[in-house]
Amino acid sequence: MTVIPARLDNRIVRWTFMRGFERLDLDRVTPTEVIVTFSGAAPQVMKLADIVETVLFQTDLETELVRTGWTLTDFQATQATDQVPQELLAAGAIAAEGSV
Repeated sequence: MTVIPARLDNRIVRWTFMRGFERLDLDRVTPTEVIVTFSGAAPQVMKLADIVETVLFQTDLETELVRTGWTLTDFQATQATDQVPQELLAAGAIAAEGSV
């Protein structure tokens, strides 16, 4: 499984949810982008209109996850380096191609 850290204001921000052996990671990339990765599947980049829409999207998703038996098992917010990981760049490129 590839781990894709998200960068937000020079921080890595990740919420990890588990249900049995299933894993879902929410990475906050920018104030208006969230990367959702489900059990090692290809990451899905969610680009939203503004910070309010992003927070509402993430809050609604987290509420639905908990409602359906998922548990928040980890939260990480650490300083990031200035180099953007290649996996994150690739995920952004995939999302840009799909939004045409």
